[in-house]
Amino acid sequence: VDGASELLLSQRAKDASGSVVFCGMEGTRPVLMDIQALVAQSFYSSPKRTVNGMDQGRVALLLAVLEKRAGLRLYNQDVYLNVAGGMSLNEPAADLAVCLAVASSLWDSALPMDLAAMGEVGLAGEVRSIPQLERRMAECKRLGFTKIMCPADRKLKGGQVEGVQIIYVSSVAQAIGLLKPKYLMMAVRWINKEIDAYNSNIKLFTSTGKWWFLLSVALAAIHLIVYMSIMPCLIVAAGFTVN
Repeated sequence: VDGASELLLSQRAKDASGSVVFCGMEGTRPVLMDIQALVAQSFYSSPKRTVNGMDQGRVALLLAVLEKRAGLRLYNQDVYLNVAGGMSLNEPAADLAVCLAVASSLWDSALPMDLAAMGEVGLAGEVRSIPQLERRMAECKRLGFTKIMCPADRKLKGGQVEGVQIIYVSSVAQAIGLLKPKYLMMAVRWINKEIDAYNSNIKLFTSTGKWWFLLSVALAAIHLIVYMSIMPCLIVAAGFTVN
């Protein structure tokens, strides 16, 4: 099909969170496609993981990497992933785009419309090189994408591509950190620890006596006060640094 990339991106939603463009290879032909993620609060004992167009086991692996290596809390979130246009992806080069789409939806913050991402993500959170990177970049440039996020170990010999800002990343945590300020990511991890401590204190109610329970309530109240005091700062700080 002539103009497959244009056709697949023609109905892409503007300024919508959870949407990332990825350049895949159909044989020897580069094709741009829209990877969409929707992350929502789960009300089930086991959060749902619904995947269309990708291997569900691979997506589960990436969600675990995001939790462990990037500090994102997804254990209580339903995650829906879709490759728009009915396309099917079998290459790990889409890993980085999937991770960014999930993070974007979790934070409900749209990525820049002219950003494309590609790279394989390992269990250690590293972003690995992918084949035919130059051809993928050329296709992205042809379609007007001026920002490309890709593995750092595949830096082009000629440096930058004219008219394109290449964002090299070596880990998924670095990629997520480029979307949110570093101090905000540190604050998110700190709040996650405070939530764990809050849950642990509440559990004392069922395992200890009255005085221990009162102490646990006091500690939980302190955690809640600190949490509420820092939230306005996080809201002000929220915003993408990749503009």
